[in-house]
Amino acid sequence: MGVHVLNDLECVSKDCVKCLFDTEVSFFVRLSYLEQYNVDDAAPGVELSEEEFADFVQAGSAFAAEKCAVGYLASREHSRNQLRLKMLKKAHSEEASNKALDFLEREGWLSDRRFAEEWLRSRGAHHYEGRSRLMRELQTRGVNKVLASEAVERFFEDTPEEKQLEKAYKKLSKQGKDGEKLINALIRLGFSNKIIKEFLKTR
Repeated sequence: MGVHVLNDLECVSKDCVKCLFDTEVSFFVRLSYLEQYNVDDAAPGVELSEEEFADFVQAGSAFAAEKCAVGYLASREHSRNQLRLKMLKKAHSEEASNKALDFLEREGWLSDRRFAEEWLRSRGAHHYEGRSRLMRELQTRGVNKVLASEAVERFFEDTPEEKQLEKAYKKLSKQGKDGEKLINALIRLGFSNKIIKEFLKTR
C-alpha cells in the first residue's frame, strides 16, 4: 500500500486548509469534508496511508465543487437540483457535489424555499399564470411538491390569483383571443376552470 507524505498544511480560514504533499500535489480542503482523517494529527512530514490520502482527495474534490456552486449562487438563487446538474456538467462527481450542496444548505447559502420565493416574484412580474402552472414550473426546476405548494400559497397572499387571471385575460384579449380559445389559453396558463368561471361572471 502506498504512503503519502504531507509536506505542509496551511490554515487559510476557520475550516479550510491548503495541503501540499510530497508529490508536489496541493489542493484546498474543508475540514468538515474529511470523513476518516483527524486533522489534529496532521503535521509537516506526517505519513498518510493510501486510504487517508484518498480521504483528503475526496475532501478536496468536494471543496472544488463547493467553490463552483458558490460562483453560481453569487449571480442568483438556484435550486439544489439546478446546481447539482450544473456541477455535474463541470465534471464534478455526484459524491463531491452532494457533499458541497449539503454543506451549503446547512450554512444557509443554498435554499430551495428561498429560490422558489424569489423565482415566483420574478416570474409573476412578467408572466400571469395560475396555481397549477407555477407548481409545475417549480417542480421542473427541482423544488419538491410540498415546498412548491407552500411558496405558491405565499405568493398568492401578496399577489392574488384573481389579479393575475385578470391580467392574463386582458393580455390574451389584446392578442385577439376570445371565447373557447381564450378560456383554453387561460387553462394552459394554469388557472382552474372554477376560478375562470367565477371571473367571467364579472365580465
